[in-house]
Amino acid sequence: MTTPTVLSAGLDRFQTGIVGLDRILHGGFLQYGLYVLIGGPGTGKTTLLNHISFNHQQDGGKIVYVTVLTETHTRLLSYLRQFTFFNEAVVGTRVTYISAFEPLREHGFDGLLNFLLPLMRKEQPSMLVLDGVPINPPDIPYDPALKSLIYALQTYNDFLHTTSFILSTDHEYVWNSRVLMMVDGALELTKTVTGRALKRAVQVRVFRGSTHDAGFYRLKLTENGVAVFNDTPITGS
Repeated sequence: MTTPTVLSAGLDRFQTGIVGLDRILHGGFLQYGLYVLIGGPGTGKTTLLNHISFNHQQDGGKIVYVTVLTETHTRLLSYLRQFTFFNEAVVGTRVTYISAFEPLREHGFDGLLNFLLPLMRKEQPSMLVLDGVPINPPDIPYDPALKSLIYALQTYNDFLHTTSFILSTDHEYVWNSRVLMMVDGALELTKTVTGRALKRAVQVRVFRGSTHDAGFYRLKLTENGVAVFNDTPITGS
């Protein structure tokens, strides 16, 4: 594993509580940053961010988890109950789930932005998750409203001391877009099936302001949540 250098010294960290991931990131994400997690369905994005959310609330954090998917929160919570990290008692207080499906569907990124900013001012979360954001809207090569959304989130992160995460499945578009120039970091989650074996992995694609470990690292879903094995990078995904 690469030894952290002076580049990452003195920067406050947002630790995920997932040991292998924090080690790959040389101490965790940078506080008040905006990060994108990209991966296809079933790669573990939602489980990972929920695991981080419940770890963060144990440290006194407040999380607003915004979904822009059609999946109901009842179904999502039913899925999360199988993991030991899930704590029903803090749902609605320390970890709040809110749907922004209608604002996005009716008014696009402008609608999502107008929905989020009053919400952030009211809740003042230390962690914000946007799960299911279509970074590549149908028939729109690049939406200027997305730039406005990202810029506004970065401003509010600094003002409210919030660390934000965007989850999306539009991986092919994102790697060739201007989105990566605007955010503080991007992680890619992958899933491959060989015969009956399913393998998941995570790779840090972009991480500004700090060193990190390169390469794909094995990611596994267990009854305790997400485990990341940072001992040896694997070749490919």
